[in-house]
Amino acid sequence: MKKNYFFVFLFLLFSTLLSLKLVDPVLAEETIYIKADGYVEGTDKIQRNGDSYLFTGSISIDSGISGIEVEKDNIVIDGAGFTLEGPGYSVGYGIYLRDRVNVTVKNLEIMKFEFGVFLPSKNNSIINNFISDNFGGIWACGRNNITENIITNNQHGIEAVVSYDTIYHNNFINNTRHYYDSAWHGFIPTSSCVLDNGYPSGGNYWDDYDGEDSDGDGIGDTPYLIINFDMEFDRDNYPLMNPVEIDTIPEFPSWIVLSLLIIGPIVVLTCRKKLKEKLISTNYHSILLVN
Repeated sequence: MKKNYFFVFLFLLFSTLLSLKLVDPVLAEETIYIKADGYVEGTDKIQRNGDSYLFTGSISIDSGISGIEVEKDNIVIDGAGFTLEGPGYSVGYGIYLRDRVNVTVKNLEIMKFEFGVFLPSKNNSIINNFISDNFGGIWACGRNNITENIITNNQHGIEAVVSYDTIYHNNFINNTRHYYDSAWHGFIPTSSCVLDNGYPSGGNYWDDYDGEDSDGDGIGDTPYLIINFDMEFDRDNYPLMNPVEIDTIPEFPSWIVLSLLIIGPIVVLTCRKKLKEKLISTNYHSILLVN
């Protein structure tokens, strides 16, 4: 009997967690702004605490040029594992960071924009995000840090335009082009991105790298080379043989915690009541048999 109630509890717990993915994202019809004075305009699903901006739910952008246009420097945008979803494969920018300084974007799933992150700026950090199903994952033009992201199923994983960004410990998986340097016949200069963090830290994981690792240190023996239109090479000198283990934060709204706090005690009390009734019944029948 105890096992039956235990399985009931597990079923309720699983059902509650499964319903997480059935919740529709909050729809924002227009671009969301983080204004220069710190005010968030266009949604109530981003909570401000000083210079930190925390997602409290997924957001779907139905129209507008940008998903979130950032007008303030020196802030942290924490997606908390939620999703920022655009209107389509080639429309708008997910996070718009033109001329911004010291902005960190982390723990966010960004999908279905022309570019997931639009980054013509400097000294910003794009960390621990899942960037997928865009035309371009990141449009890079400046001096920024792009690390520990999963960049997958985009036409261009990163599109570099006169970029000097530092890019390492990312997983590039199933993009048509993982890294695209827009240099073009002298009219657009070649980018000079740093695509690794030296040895033994290593560079990025590229799913089409076909080199070997003869010494078993987890780093390819030969560089990962990317040729641009000017027939020049960008290179990751220390390509990783296996994907980087990146901590992803699952979407876990507070209402789920509340549901578990309500359901858990009910199941426990029900089990205790049924067990008590069974013990009383058993004792009663034992007394009858003795008599």
